[in-house]
Amino acid sequence: MRYGLTFLHRLSSFSAGATAGGLIVGLLSWVWCSQFVIAWGTGLASVTSIGVALVLAASIRLATRGTSGATSPSTWLAIAAWTVASPNVLAFTTGSSGRILDDPFRAFLTTQTAALFFLLPGFSLLLRGMPRSDEGNGAAIRRATVAAGAVWCLAPLTLGVWPGPHAAALGMAALLLARFVRELMSRTEAPVGTSTASVCQGDGLLITACGAATGAGMAIAITQWVQMQLFLPTAALWCATWGGLLLGVGGAMKSRRSGDSLSRAARHFATMALLVGAMAACFALLLRTAMTISGSVSWLPAIVVLRMLIVVALAYLPGRTLGFALSTVAGGATVAACGRPLLVAACFVGAFSAACWRDVTLLSAGPFSLAFGAAAVGLWLLSAGSANVHSRLRWTTLAAASLAVVAACVADPAGSIAAQRALFSGTHFQARALGVPGQLLRSLDDGRLLRSTVTSSGVTAVWSHSGVQWALRENGLTRGVVSTQPDLCPQSVPEVLAAVLPLTMHPQPHHILLMSASYPTVAATCLVFPVESVTAVDDNSAALTFCRESAERIVPSLNKGDNRLVLHHADPIRGLATSDRIYDVIISPDSIVGDLESVRQWTAEHLRMVASHLSAEGVYCQRITCFDLNVHSVLDVVRTAQAVFPVVQLSEVAPGEWLLVGRPTGEAVLDKTFLERLEKPHVRDVLAQAGWDWSIMLSLKTVHPEDLRGAAANASMISGADAGIAYALPMDVMQWGPKLEWRRQWMSRVARPQGDALGEEPALGDVAKRLSDVTLAQQVMIDHPDQFAAYRHFVKKRLQDRPRPKVIQVAGEGLKNGLDPEDARRKAYLAALGRAVESKSREDIDRLTQYFSPFDPLIAPFIPREFVHIDRQSPSPNVAAQWRCGLRSVFYAPPNDCSVTNVCDALELVQTHPEIAGDPEARWDCCNALLEVLKNRWGLRITSGASMKYGVADAHRTLELASSTLDQMDDLQEEAGVTAPDWRTRRMVLEKHLVRPVRSWRSEQAAVFALKASREPQPLTQTVAAETP
Repeated sequence: MRYGLTFLHRLSSFSAGATAGGLIVGLLSWVWCSQFVIAWGTGLASVTSIGVALVLAASIRLATRGTSGATSPSTWLAIAAWTVASPNVLAFTTGSSGRILDDPFRAFLTTQTAALFFLLPGFSLLLRGMPRSDEGNGAAIRRATVAAGAVWCLAPLTLGVWPGPHAAALGMAALLLARFVRELMSRTEAPVGTSTASVCQGDGLLITACGAATGAGMAIAITQWVQMQLFLPTAALWCATWGGLLLGVGGAMKSRRSGDSLSRAARHFATMALLVGAMAACFALLLRTAMTISGSVSWLPAIVVLRMLIVVALAYLPGRTLGFALSTVAGGATVAACGRPLLVAACFVGAFSAACWRDVTLLSAGPFSLAFGAAAVGLWLLSAGSANVHSRLRWTTLAAASLAVVAACVADPAGSIAAQRALFSGTHFQARALGVPGQLLRSLDDGRLLRSTVTSSGVTAVWSHSGVQWALRENGLTRGVVSTQPDLCPQSVPEVLAAVLPLTMHPQPHHILLMSASYPTVAATCLVFPVESVTAVDDNSAALTFCRESAERIVPSLNKGDNRLVLHHADPIRGLATSDRIYDVIISPDSIVGDLESVRQWTAEHLRMVASHLSAEGVYCQRITCFDLNVHSVLDVVRTAQAVFPVVQLSEVAPGEWLLVGRPTGEAVLDKTFLERLEKPHVRDVLAQAGWDWSIMLSLKTVHPEDLRGAAANASMISGADAGIAYALPMDVMQWGPKLEWRRQWMSRVARPQGDALGEEPALGDVAKRLSDVTLAQQVMIDHPDQFAAYRHFVKKRLQDRPRPKVIQVAGEGLKNGLDPEDARRKAYLAALGRAVESKSREDIDRLTQYFSPFDPLIAPFIPREFVHIDRQSPSPNVAAQWRCGLRSVFYAPPNDCSVTNVCDALELVQTHPEIAGDPEARWDCCNALLEVLKNRWGLRITSGASMKYGVADAHRTLELASSTLDQMDDLQEEAGVTAPDWRTRRMVLEKHLVRPVRSWRSEQAAVFALKASREPQPLTQTVAAETP
């Protein structure tokens, strides 16, 4: 017993002292804030709610002036009890909120109310353990604040990964309970500290302190925006921001020296002006630094530490300004003296909220740097006569303010926004590793910035690719990719299948919910099905606009009174929780993993909310982009889904792209009706827009429910109350390793084709034959890139060697033996092709386009090139149709296609008939896209070292067309809205990676052919003629 009490005494004695109190406050506040943002997000409402709860808790602490400075034992017991009960309180707040769709003000109030219920009691209890400012404990407050800031910076890297925030909080609760027992056993009370004389603060100093706190709030909002542009917005970096702020506050809380407050305020304002101006002037350098860390540092701890150091450094200076403001007004035993720190803190919270609400970003650096500099100069002039101002520092403030204003005025951070996409692009990282200069990376591909929307939440940009393809990027991260003309350029396969798979698994879907509006391809694909409504929820106004605009281009009926697409502005997770509707299919198409917002969709609490909004036969589909994930992280998601849905399967739709499908009833199984739904015309057409045949759906690598249960048996559950996934998952994303190979090996062990779920279905035999046609067509395009007509032989061979007789119903004649409809259509196509080749008539040539739909994998991919080849020989060619078929043959080709003939034909056509491409902007985009395809295909040719019969002729034609196209783009550059520096950089990329390699390869091949020719024996007559003088 004696040894146990000794151990308990030593274990619980940690809580004595200001530093230990700061550690307790830092750890528990970090845990509670992590739980809160997992449930309510990291938007303006959530961050402001945390600040308001903290200010109210501080006011409660200041109001309890009658209590002693020591902490009573009951406080430790109350903190421990609240720590244990907090997850249940949070679950109550998330489940009892009202409807917030399309009502930002109500959403804001709901979040504030949740913070008051969940955070305010805990913060109030924690601050009771902190020393009060009116007790002469300035040094103790500083140590406690620094300790709390250190916890916020270090805990995400240690306790956040293992054992997890909630487990760490429970451990702290146990120690606080031990402290309570120790206090009861000791029965001693700490002596009451004597109150120091209050230091009377003038109204001038109070105004100065409030101004400094307001400036610090504005500055921290700008630094947070900069951080979002540099790194993936993970939970650890979010904590590092506020941890750096606390470190700065603690570092600046020094004892006041009489007479120098104005000079210190001037220096702090000058420092903030210099910080904002330096960030604006060095924004491009910060982007390059972030890319260097991500691309050159392979040791995971070094990557994390370097990123967090940058974030802490950016937040530290505003924190010092806030700490100065608090220390200036701290002290005194009157009610007014106790309320001054509260007023300063309220100014900081209000300024930060106002900056986020009014979208203050680094693009506003000029006015804010000027305002901070003016304040610094004014305070410097007021303090110029002070005897306490050292002469060697007399001009420092004025110089810093002037330098900040100059830096902010000459800076152009908006010009570097377009370069941020290189931070999150695998292609750009590979190019950088291969030695491509940094100035060329921003123009490495054919992407062109169409528009960007800058808010306090970041930059939402729309980029144009391939002339007719749009990509939405949020803070450099690619979200949705949509082809505005699917007949020319294919849609994204993962986005199409994210809608097709759950909609075909459901017997009759009516109402669909999308958990993001950033993926208009998913919304447009859903609208192709006979559904009653498609609802998309997103809190990004730019994404909602992008979704509406893109969907209207793909689905023309939306412009003709079709109101099935409904868009709501709200946080997707909170919007679902407050919705009162039941949906047949819920799709989560988010392609980003590791950031704090995406992690929220993987928790068990959210999945239970999803299940409660699904119909009895409903289907939930979660897209998992696992390029940077290990298998165990995906299995944690699977295990969490299995705890909610009785039936869960995992399908691989592309390398690194998996779809998790959950169903709320165990009786739902796939049968022949699933196969029949895949064969419907609208399903075949929408899959054809992605370049897929419907039969490929049955060959998807799928881990079926019974196999997946065994594979995920040892995985962990993901809980929002624990919040550990928010810190562990980014570590997995940043870790280097052969993850693709690990996932491939795991899939090969546990996956089976999707069609295996149908059992011994006889129709699967026909599906296997159709899949062989898909494989054959791909092989023909790869083996015969420029001899596309080779497919005709294989079509005829299929009809001869594999006839499919079928009894068919003939009108007026009853049942008769005939060909399978697919074979009959192929036979009719060959006949139509023969007539078009012979007659070259306009009617016969146009008839070929009728065979695009329904999609036939052995015919449809080759129709565009057949059309172009025949139409060029027609006496009345249709140049516009040639152009569209030429683009289709280019962009629908497989990734490893190395044909350049069709690309050169398209370039030649747009030069001779520029009007077919549209306005100058569209012409410039098309030329840029075709040159990019030429660059990639010649790269495949040169690196593979394949011998090509007409390679030298192709190179000669490529160089001629590339030169004339570049000259044409020179003329179009200004009309297309492309800046001269961007075009110079893009032209350098094309000349370095297209023109020079092709020219060198042509010279090498010409030399090789000349050497071969010199070694061949010449005819005797030629030899004699050559020797005759």
